[in-house]
Amino acid sequence: MYVRVSENCNSHCFMCHFAGTSNALNISDEQYDKLLNHMKKKNYKMIRFTGGEPLLHKNIIEFIKKAKEIGVKASIITNGYLLPLYVDKLLKVGLDECIISLDGSCSEVHDSLRNFPGCFDNIIKGIKLLKEKDIIIRVNTVVSGKNISDICNIYDLLINLGVDQWSIIPVKYKENLWNEDSINYYREFVDKVKDSNDIKFLGYSKNFAGLSDEEIKDTFDNNSRLSIKDNCKVVDNVRFYIPDKDVLVPCNCVSHRLKELPFSITGDMEEVCEKIRLWLKENNCSCKCEPLNVYINDHPEIMDEDEILY
Repeated sequence: MYVRVSENCNSHCFMCHFAGTSNALNISDEQYDKLLNHMKKKNYKMIRFTGGEPLLHKNIIEFIKKAKEIGVKASIITNGYLLPLYVDKLLKVGLDECIISLDGSCSEVHDSLRNFPGCFDNIIKGIKLLKEKDIIIRVNTVVSGKNISDICNIYDLLINLGVDQWSIIPVKYKENLWNEDSINYYREFVDKVKDSNDIKFLGYSKNFAGLSDEEIKDTFDNNSRLSIKDNCKVVDNVRFYIPDKDVLVPCNCVSHRLKELPFSITGDMEEVCEKIRLWLKENNCSCKCEPLNVYINDHPEIMDEDEILY
């Protein structure tokens, strides 16, 4: 279960519509308790807090505590700026996984892409504090022509920091942000990491631009991305709760693309979710997918493993 606990964000990422948002919606205690009751009834195994920036929600620590009390694993996706202030609190309530957004190997690259001075330094501080405890540390990197020249340096940084997992996500943007050198940097990266066992690459992250020459060319020439073939299996395993609409959707990506659905999303939460699930099984979402989601579709059995690989 993904839950968007806040639409506020203190970062100003160029590729995100939550950038710099304040005074936006925060999930209420009533909505959250209702969601936990639903999760308990349906035997969910994990909840992942996202946003916006979830650490901006005043009750995020209590939310994690309540989730652990019903026996599910808890994960959070954060831009990392507030992480040094929250590490002790997050660990005290039993957070199982911390996912940090990191798009550069140094402040000059990362902070410029996120338009957020000081963010990189706080991420490094936060990761070092987390490494002192038994918790999964994962980095998500949004890669485009703006930072692909730095992708090998990011790899070296994550190895040095002892990060456990890495998920690489090609940018989702209307205009093509790749440049003429992008494919060469990509090939250098693929060659560098092909035999790497020093960090767990999630899904198809080692080959984020494609699994065939045709897919790779399409990525860099046409700003395309990997797509799920045949009937989507992700929708059988993933749910995303959107509090401002009080709607549950069967994919972490569809939450941003509700307008693509050819029917109303009003009504009973579970009935609407099932309606969307069945539609997506027959009509794969036109937005294409993150490399990790495509991998989950091809290998849905990883969702049943105790190790968090999704």
